[in-house]
Amino acid sequence: MKFVFIMDPLDEVKAHKDTSYYLMLAAHQYNHTVLHLDQGDLYLQHDRVMATVTIVDVHENHDQPFTEHDKQQINLADVDVIFIRTDPPFDRRYFYTTLILDYLPATVRIINRPQTLRDWNEKLAALYFPEYTPPTLISNSI
Repeated sequence: MKFVFIMDPLDEVKAHKDTSYYLMLAAHQYNHTVLHLDQGDLYLQHDRVMATVTIVDVHENHDQPFTEHDKQQINLADVDVIFIRTDPPFDRRYFYTTLILDYLPATVRIINRPQTLRDWNEKLAALYFPEYTPPTLISNSI
């Protein structure tokens, strides 16, 4: 299977504690193809979601967790799973990434669903369960 990880640059990954690293390592250990994708290398070409990805070998050595190979342009409709693993902030670039991914066919599994990332704010989500939260005020004004 082909696994694409949309995430921050690999040289910023802290392998000793980064969940993305462990997901990539597990995929690699099961002989899946691991591909790294920076949000800036994602684009829509008419009706096809395209990307420039880097093939990655993942190692258990936390000091040198990755070996990067050739970059290649691919149609993301041809991959099996896409993991959206970028760190905050939820900015315009992140927003447009989720909109572009909405063009993928249902045959591509996306973890986490782009619409959910847009609609489910991590800071406000707890307020859907007021019986489990302390009294809370959310405002633009102090």
